[in-house]
Amino acid sequence: MNIKTLGGNSLPKPEPVINTLETKRWPRDARVAAKALSLSDYKCAYDESHTSFISKVTDKRYLEVHHLVPMMYHGDFDVSLDRTAQLLALCPTCYRQIHHGNDEEKKKMLRKLYLDRQNELRAVGVEVNFNTLCNMYGIED
Repeated sequence: MNIKTLGGNSLPKPEPVINTLETKRWPRDARVAAKALSLSDYKCAYDESHTSFISKVTDKRYLEVHHLVPMMYHGDFDVSLDRTAQLLALCPTCYRQIHHGNDEEKKKMLRKLYLDRQNELRAVGVEVNFNTLCNMYGIED
């Protein structure tokens, strides 16, 4: 993969947690996710006009938090991927679409989300090109 990390405002990468099945899981910080939701002003990153129900916990529009660069690729980077710069607040429909939609729909979503966050990712030490990101989602050219 064409992955590069930059210095500057980067956080060190945490160690993975190994579960009883001997698989790696990268830790996530709920405070970072909560901050990403707050920074989003509780609007869907793909389309701010998308609506959802009101969350009992936050009393705000319910959104899912999604890592633009999938956490399963954390080992390919020298910095933490659990950063607000790469966390997206998505409405439930967009969250499901980016995980389960067809390749054409996912690629369309990724293009917009990637272009919106490309500079923020670079600023925190994560640089990945669009084609590599698509490959991370299983989308082939």
